[in-house]
Amino acid sequence: MQLPSAVLFDMDGLLVDTEVLWFDVQDAVMRGFGLRWTADDQHATLGTPLEGSARYILGRAGVTGAEADARWRALADELIERMVVAERGGVEVMPGAYDLLDALGDAGVPLAVVSNSQRVLVDGVLETLGAHRFATTVSATEVRRGKPDPEPYLTAAQRLGARPGDCVVVEDSLTGATAGVAAGCQVLAVPSLPGVAFDPRVRVVPSLRDVDLALLAELVARAA
Repeated sequence: MQLPSAVLFDMDGLLVDTEVLWFDVQDAVMRGFGLRWTADDQHATLGTPLEGSARYILGRAGVTGAEADARWRALADELIERMVVAERGGVEVMPGAYDLLDALGDAGVPLAVVSNSQRVLVDGVLETLGAHRFATTVSATEVRRGKPDPEPYLTAAQRLGARPGDCVVVEDSLTGATAGVAAGCQVLAVPSLPGVAFDPRVRVVPSLRDVDLALLAELVARAA
């Protein structure tokens, strides 16, 4: 059984259930504009870089153009500060995450976390997951272009000395899966929200508990 050269994991909504924290944080910010964050808003921004989320909130509040250009960074900083506080209350690890990470670690497969979150937020989650499990981690802080651009996944593959086509990306969002496909990786999706129409090249399973070494080997063999 030929295993992937590396497995590259998204973080929020995949390994840890931080999406509920993000929902509450973004709702709190929206309340400052006299609005509420909705499930549709969550769906529209799932997996997007922080700038995209900040601009989306401003747009919902009717702030556009030059004013949005001037205000999005301050709003992004507020989102980060609120999320840091929220993460201190603890993050819930997704079912099957530890078992899969342990199985891959025991098999000697290099692992990476590749996230559109800022470094301070990634490091906070790694305290729960265990930073020792991952050979490298890539956050939005270290790349010029976040997902759906392929740069984050290409950066991780390069750091691990792996050919992208021999890597498996595991994602929960359309934004992240699009980045993985664009990077030339094999992509497995575990959707955190229903109703996402993934690229036909993306394999979709309901839970990390449905992911094992045999499935990951199958994805690599299919691309050979």
